[in-house]
Amino acid sequence: MGKLTYLLAFFCYLLAAPNTFAQQSFAKSFPALTEGWAIQQTQDDGFIITGRTGDIINIVDNDIFLLKTDVDGNELWSKTYGQNDLEQAFDLIQTQDGGYVIVGLSSSFSGGPTDVFFFKTDTEGNEIWQKKYGGLNVPDQANTVLESKDGNALYLAGCYDCPRPPLDPGRHDCYIIKTDKFGNLSWSKIFGDANTKEEAFDMIELADGNLLVLGTIIHPNGNEDILLYKIDANGNVLFVKNFGGPSVEAARKIIASNDGNFLIGGTSFAFDPQEIQPDAIVLKIDADGNEIWSKNYGGFGAEIITDIIMTNEGNIAFTGVTWSYGSEDGDFYLVNLDADGNELWVSSTGGLGEQSAKGFAQTNDGGYAMVGISLIGPKMEFIKTDALGHLRSNNIHGKVFHDSSSDCLFQTDERNLANWMIEARGEQTFYGTTDENGHYSIPVEQGDYIVSIRPPNAYFSPCQNNYNITLAEANDTSILDFAMQTLIECPSL
Repeated sequence: MGKLTYLLAFFCYLLAAPNTFAQQSFAKSFPALTEGWAIQQTQDDGFIITGRTGDIINIVDNDIFLLKTDVDGNELWSKTYGQNDLEQAFDLIQTQDGGYVIVGLSSSFSGGPTDVFFFKTDTEGNEIWQKKYGGLNVPDQANTVLESKDGNALYLAGCYDCPRPPLDPGRHDCYIIKTDKFGNLSWSKIFGDANTKEEAFDMIELADGNLLVLGTIIHPNGNEDILLYKIDANGNVLFVKNFGGPSVEAARKIIASNDGNFLIGGTSFAFDPQEIQPDAIVLKIDADGNEIWSKNYGGFGAEIITDIIMTNEGNIAFTGVTWSYGSEDGDFYLVNLDADGNELWVSSTGGLGEQSAKGFAQTNDGGYAMVGISLIGPKMEFIKTDALGHLRSNNIHGKVFHDSSSDCLFQTDERNLANWMIEARGEQTFYGTTDENGHYSIPVEQGDYIVSIRPPNAYFSPCQNNYNITLAEANDTSILDFAMQTLIECPSL
């Protein structure tokens, strides 16, 4: 192959696969942190994550953590927040002034039932203020937080008087709180009925300042439906709507679609009454709560949605846990849909034991970041994929050099070869190029590969080519150097 042909072929490859070199993927475990619940990418391309530390059974000693990482998922700093009893975080936002607001629950103030607990930090995780709200001697919690568009208010949504099984079910009503930007109470509202159990999980502010509050309602017969409130900025109810059939539907997230409507992500048994496993469900509604379409997703096992987003490309993506794809033990679940809800691709990532994604964000390079829990440990899992949901946590790297001593070993006086192409061929084929120091690095998925070098002309030959390697587990690495010997001596080489 002539040099011009080689360059043209490589240029065509770059046009066909522009993200191969730009997108980073990784899988990170944090044994000291139990469970991640929310994640956002920060302005420096790193990540901020919150969740809980401590035992998942004896939860009395759980604390809230805040973790800052760099773009590659490496810890920069972490801090814990809590006193002598239970603290747990469920949501995180970065406010317009650059700080972070974290919401959840705490029993440290009452010494008994939990209260709504939220606090604000600066960009380094230093606490600025903290607040707690709730009823007297009843357990309460906040599941989500929203900053108003003008930056002057915070809205919290969760549950009032909501003890968890096996305790008495309590009143279990939707609990909405509005504060100023410093966390000082403006008002709080409780929505529910004596014969039903309600809980709010998410909300979104509309252009007119009203809010849609998403939750779940459990009827006296045990059926569970998706619940939607529309309220004004003072907490007055404008309408209430339920979505569901004779079985179970549960919702967790609501987002705005690009056409001015709204998307709800949740879980449903209703598409097949004979099913014993739930499906993921996405509903599209208008601002008045009228259903436009609903679609379910999944395989032979169970699927649960925990978070949903609109992508930068105008598609819909959601995450959660799947028992249909991957290991069948329960894996991180990532699905991409077009704007009409048609499935484009499905990805699952996991290892031994159940792994469940809780928080979700699209990254600046077009990939996806997910945090959650692995029950083996337990420990927090942090996964970053490329734009197609591929986890390429494995790596093939090495050096390409001119072996002028003809001993197939690198000597310090031998010349590095820049801009050479290396190919890793398996079920998929991946490429890398060498930098000015002759180094290359190719992120790949697990599997078997034949790794070879593609010289730009016929004047070089490698000491060894077509390496056969196996990358059997996540984060496996293979180091392969290519010593290039000249077949024809030429001063220009």
